Amino acid sequence: MTYGPVELIVVATPEGHPGESLAEAIRDLVSADQVRIIDVAFVHTDVAGEVSFTELADLPDEAYAALGPNIKEVSGLIADDDLLELGAGLGPDRTAGVFLIEHHWAPRFDAEVRRAGAKVLLHLRVPRETVAEVQAVRRPRER
Repeated sequence: MTYGPVELIVVATPEGHPGESLAEAIRDLVSADQVRIIDVAFVHTDVAGEVSFTELADLPDEAYAALGPNIKEVSGLIADDDLLELGAGLGPDRTAGVFLIEHHWAPRFDAEVRRAGAKVLLHLRVPRETVAEVQAVRRPRER
């Protein structure tokens, strides 16, 4: 299967797996046909900083029941090396969900860009916190 541009999102989770509210948010996005979850894994660090990871199928039953039905396929595009690298930056005794998603508008946009002979030079997601920081120090331009 081919994928359009995809986005890797890493979310720190306090429970060691997606809590009910995160699973519900994912369920809402998937059922509203806004995104497709292409791959998911969970990376953990112990108190000494040693990194391990959990695949979707290995989640505890309750966590799998909340999240699993929203993931139609697991592409394997998130490699073990990626998880080890992400885990190294987590700090000790932390867990993060690693989600590879495709926004449903993205493949069509990508196809149109290519059809026009153009090329996307940068696709950058700016976190909400960063936008808020910029807004706090900059005034809107006057016309």
